Amino acid sequence: MPRSASPWEPFRTRLDFEVAEIALAAAMTKDQTNRLFELMRRAASAKEDFTLQSHDEVHTLWKLASERFTPVSCFGACRLRC
Repeated sequence: MPRSASPWEPFRTRLDFEVAEIALAAAMTKDQTNRLFELMRRAASAKEDFTLQSHDEVHTLWKLASERFTPVSCFGACRLRC
């Protein structure tokens, strides 16, 4: 039997396979997987831009968001002026 030109079958496309593979490797729940697929469809429709480039960028953005939106409280001997 000749080798398939589409080794990712039965998935329809290689991209489908690769995204599903990530969801499997990450042990995503059904709801998380469906949410990821919906985000992929939104990005593919070109109605919204997806601009994130790397894990480091996401980490930096989460850090900035936490500094901006997480209230800080001082307990005991606090060296910062709150």
